[in-house]
Amino acid sequence: MSQPYGLMPNLTGAYRTAEGHRPICPHSRVSRCPPNEYQCGGTELCIHMSKLCNGFPECTDGWDEGPHCREFATNCTLSGCQDNCSVTPSGAACYCRSGYEIGLDGMTCKDFDECSVYGTCSQSCTNTEGSYTCSCVEGYLPQPDNRSCKAKNVPVERNSVLLIANSQNIQATSLSGTTISLLSTTTKQTTAMDFLYAQEQVCWIHVGDSPASTHLKCAKIPNLKSFADERVINISLSLHREFYNTI
Repeated sequence: MSQPYGLMPNLTGAYRTAEGHRPICPHSRVSRCPPNEYQCGGTELCIHMSKLCNGFPECTDGWDEGPHCREFATNCTLSGCQDNCSVTPSGAACYCRSGYEIGLDGMTCKDFDECSVYGTCSQSCTNTEGSYTCSCVEGYLPQPDNRSCKAKNVPVERNSVLLIANSQNIQATSLSGTTISLLSTTTKQTTAMDFLYAQEQVCWIHVGDSPASTHLKCAKIPNLKSFADERVINISLSLHREFYNTI
């Protein structure tokens, strides 16, 4: 890897001057900070590099405002940084404007792929030059934070509900956090479930102790109050055996 003139890489991924100075903090380690941020010595705290040596301590022990601020004060003039430069305990270090990160040469900036970071968007993420765009799949609406998505509520006056099936019952949980109990006396060993929204109907696989006692069942749950019209759906014998052999 090529190195910028007068700069040497340190353990935090920034660059220090080649004047023989060593990092003040002897327990420096590889930084896990986002681009353009610096890790306070001996901690997990990351601060933006623009806050280094700005006269206001950001690290809990004032690590960012140490004697290096005076010792390396003039080093940035020789750094050759494309965008910005900060004085760190290891010497001068280049950093970039938002949406960009330092390249392998330690001086020039390249686009940072925000979509490569898990959780940037709740659903779809499209990286753009210096930025990114979040979007939602069909049936969801983007939220004011421009990152998360919320399921469309149609009709709007009807609460959104999540159905959860387990080996004993089927429960409904409102997306607002309210739990609604929907117990069925005949629900046992539920291994699969589907919901027909327009018909307000839920179907599930009821697994018995033998192929003959394993059934596909459906029931209506009008207004999510209770199960009604529960019934067994007849399926072909070959399909019945195929399913039972796979569980």
